Amino acid sequence: MPNDEKLNNVGQPVLKLLEANEFSDAFWASVEIADDLERERLQSLISESKRAFVLKKIKEIPWLEKIVSDHSYILYYFENVDAKIFDHLDILQSFTEEAILKEEANTQTKEALKRRLETKPLASDEEIEAGTYWESLEPQVAEAMIKLNRKGYHTFESGFDSDRLGAREQYFSVFKETTPLSAPDSLVQVMKGKGITLTVNDSMSDRDSLILSSNRKMTLVDWKEVWNLVAEILPIRAKSLAEPAIKPTVTFMEQFRNKQEKVRRGETVYIGYDFWLENGRVVER
Repeated sequence: MPNDEKLNNVGQPVLKLLEANEFSDAFWASVEIADDLERERLQSLISESKRAFVLKKIKEIPWLEKIVSDHSYILYYFENVDAKIFDHLDILQSFTEEAILKEEANTQTKEALKRRLETKPLASDEEIEAGTYWESLEPQVAEAMIKLNRKGYHTFESGFDSDRLGAREQYFSVFKETTPLSAPDSLVQVMKGKGITLTVNDSMSDRDSLILSSNRKMTLVDWKEVWNLVAEILPIRAKSLAEPAIKPTVTFMEQFRNKQEKVRRGETVYIGYDFWLENGRVVER
């Protein structure tokens, strides 16, 4: 803990939460601090403390230490999950399995996107409409999401939910439209036969989501098979007259379209996944 008197006075409630390893509560308590500098200092301290806690816990679990050593990137997921996960070994096991799977998906996505940028950096008309390169989609959902977009489903999120790693869930979301998202009973039954529970969440104001939950450990190949069935069975979606309600995602899509204009003009532009386009070349930094 810091010895800085001002920090201790202003952030005493936060420091007490850190001492109890209540990192999430500490963060939200820090948000209430009006002084920008002190808030930033506290939030930096929270991050450092959480990382130290996570590293200590990992070292106490030999099998997990070996996995993190082999898959260093998944440390990021442990730093962003509730610290209490280390008190539940069964949940910790499934979380670790899915973090590795998420890392595998990210690696494949990055490789596919790099190949695409090197060969055809300009987006197609479909990609302009969707607001993303198809290669930016996770590999297990990419084929299905392309098909669903062509069937009238304006998807903007799909694949793993980083906030739900360990739950063996995947999902896709579409803009909230006048026609609610629904799944035919035939699809529900097909999924059930695959050990998958299908639910539709239409309770949010800006989006509908279709969620798949597995009762077993899944590989990316397993998920791809399931998602391709979903895309095959879901009916064509009638065009809605409603405008998309989710402004942040629309902004993201507009940013992609604006970047494409820069690509067309040969300007330097950041694409994502650490990739930049500079003078027609792909630069990673």
